[in-house]
Amino acid sequence: MIVRVACRDVERSGALMSVAGVIASFMSFMSVATGQLPPGPAVLPRCGSPAEVATLERHDALDLWTMRLVNGVVVRCRAMETDGYRIVASIGLEPGDEAMAGAVAAGWNAGEVGCDDATLDREALRGFLDVWRLELRATHAPDALRLEVKSDWFISVAPACELLSLMLLEPRLDASSIATWREERLALSGVDQEDTVSVFWRAWDRAAMPEGARRFGPMDRDELASIDVASVRAWLRTRLASAPIEITMAGEVNALLDYRAVFDPFRVSLGGLEARPVPTPDRRSAWRLDPRPKGPIEIVQRASRGPALVAVGFHAPSGDDLRDPAKHDEFRRMVMAMEVLSERLPKALREAGVEARLEQSRPVYYEARSGVAATGVMWAIAGGAAGSSGPAAEAMWRTIDELARTGPTPEELDAAVAAQEAVRAADGEPVRVWSTILDGADGRGLSLDRVASLSQAMRSVTPEEVRDALRAWTAPSRRFTVRVEPE
Repeated sequence: MIVRVACRDVERSGALMSVAGVIASFMSFMSVATGQLPPGPAVLPRCGSPAEVATLERHDALDLWTMRLVNGVVVRCRAMETDGYRIVASIGLEPGDEAMAGAVAAGWNAGEVGCDDATLDREALRGFLDVWRLELRATHAPDALRLEVKSDWFISVAPACELLSLMLLEPRLDASSIATWREERLALSGVDQEDTVSVFWRAWDRAAMPEGARRFGPMDRDELASIDVASVRAWLRTRLASAPIEITMAGEVNALLDYRAVFDPFRVSLGGLEARPVPTPDRRSAWRLDPRPKGPIEIVQRASRGPALVAVGFHAPSGDDLRDPAKHDEFRRMVMAMEVLSERLPKALREAGVEARLEQSRPVYYEARSGVAATGVMWAIAGGAAGSSGPAAEAMWRTIDELARTGPTPEELDAAVAAQEAVRAADGEPVRVWSTILDGADGRGLSLDRVASLSQAMRSVTPEEVRDALRAWTAPSRRFTVRVEPE
């Protein structure tokens, strides 16, 4: 259930936030003075202007607050009884933005922050992060550029939000880091990479991903050579002026102010961002143009060095499909299939005497990617001695086909549910899991009601449902096998 409340409740929190700022600054000062933390600046330069709040909503089942600003920026906060928090700001990208997004991430990771003549250089920024026990990084995916701040100290929530606001309003990029990033990619694009790992990932891309979503292919050398700090800064300012922005926080917040500790730093500054389209699934239509590669696909290649590698997999429901209730049911069934196969596949390789091993921590991957439609995929990768890729592929496909034919046992489903619940309960995992689930929720059309009922829905999956779903999704037209052997 979603409850809409008066927007003035957020606006009235300004005075409280001022008190909280004084308390937080004093606590930081005492920590430095007593030697608990290294010295450094505790306050950021101020810039921006207040933004008008369009709506403020609370989802009761998730204890999730969502603030939508009039300029189209969305901020959400899920307070949790756990140590630490994670805040992610996602800036929507368009097809063709991959190179520039990579350059921005490199420059943002090592840059300075500030506005007008007030600037924290790289050393001062490191001091600010140390004082507030913050970790900052920029990353990118095909559909979004992300700024992430996390910490194990709830008192630093407001400074973390202020830092993200400043970086969105006045982006400062490190020129030397961008130049280093460009030269490294130019060097890679000019080298014929002959090791099995490099050959494998390029082949995996061709087999598993639609053309517009491939990540491991070579970048255009002319495009790379033209990238400099001026062009990257201009591109970033254009994106920040018009792209959808969603900011998600999950974790522990200041007990005095609850969600307002997260919302107010953004509300009082992000009015400086121009109006933009609100994030909706329709905005991502450009990512839905490429069909999946049609199977069955088998790629067999050789490389000069490295272990034998093999991946078997099939196309599965993607994150964008989950707006359809029927496909959301398929997602739950496929998660259960992933957990069962994670137990069966390693055993199958051992019993077949194949000199190849799956990754121990996660034998089977199910990636229901949300940014690009038709990119959901379930797959397993094994590495081993020369000559092992063929027998390993046969053993893995036999195991997958057996599960699609007979389904899991009730005991296997119970273990699958327990494995999923263990992930959510592990130390530090709830914050990561929930910030990932909620990241870009409006742009993905994510149903909060379905998210709230996910655990119960997992427990309701039957062996027959897993069997039928796996049988449908492992049809020959959806399958791929990639094998790379050393010469």
